[in-house]
Amino acid sequence: MIQDLGGSILLTGDFNARTSVVDDYVDCRYFADHMLDTLPLGNDFPEVLPERHNSDKGGLKGWHNEFLDLCRSSRLFILNGRITGDESGECTCFANGGSSLVDYMVASPALFDCATSLVVHKSPLFCGKGCDSNHRPLSLNLQLLWQHVSSATSESRADICHFKHDASKCIQYCQHLQQQIAQCTTQMSDTNNADMAVQLLHDCICNVAAAVHGCPAARTCTTQHRHQPWFDIECRNKHKEISAYAKLHPNSHLTCEWKKQLK
Repeated sequence: MIQDLGGSILLTGDFNARTSVVDDYVDCRYFADHMLDTLPLGNDFPEVLPERHNSDKGGLKGWHNEFLDLCRSSRLFILNGRITGDESGECTCFANGGSSLVDYMVASPALFDCATSLVVHKSPLFCGKGCDSNHRPLSLNLQLLWQHVSSATSESRADICHFKHDASKCIQYCQHLQQQIAQCTTQMSDTNNADMAVQLLHDCICNVAAAVHGCPAARTCTTQHRHQPWFDIECRNKHKEISAYAKLHPNSHLTCEWKKQLK
């Protein structure tokens, strides 16, 4: 619906889905010729859709069916393994002695056509021994026509609500979300503005998350400072170095001094 209103979609994150190279779209070659005129083609596909590659040879695991069905039903296409910089579909998660590709970037056709490069960062600062994560971060470059819009201030970004996922409430969350999405879809159909539709969907998801998982306590200043304009990539890298050192030497004088400076 958002794409029908002229909007574009980009989803990123850990989807816990190992998809091999299974198609993330409906291959119309399997339909009879007389059915092609009834299929919603046109802008539903990128101008050029390269073959997808995947370095993860572990087969289909996790939420692969749900993730691929999401892509097919929402006209979203996986960028991993298709874009310059990640032609081989690099693995993104290194855990339990193995590796897998479970962190994806998926985009609607218009954004897919704007993607110029995708990089899976291999620096030990981000993933590995002594780090907070066993997932490698991804970065995506898009070539877009820039249109100035009012951006969120640092104060509003600091007020973003964070939710901690509780696996025991997964079914409850999905059921509640399904009910609310049905109501939200009705409201979205009454608007012809993509931004308004996105805001309605955002509010719906957040309200359900708050109702099921609850809102955790506000984060301390050591994490809130990450939302400040001055917290650039250099600060982020230094923060990771300090965190890695503090894990190895939690009671050292240097760790205590660094923590004071971070605050």
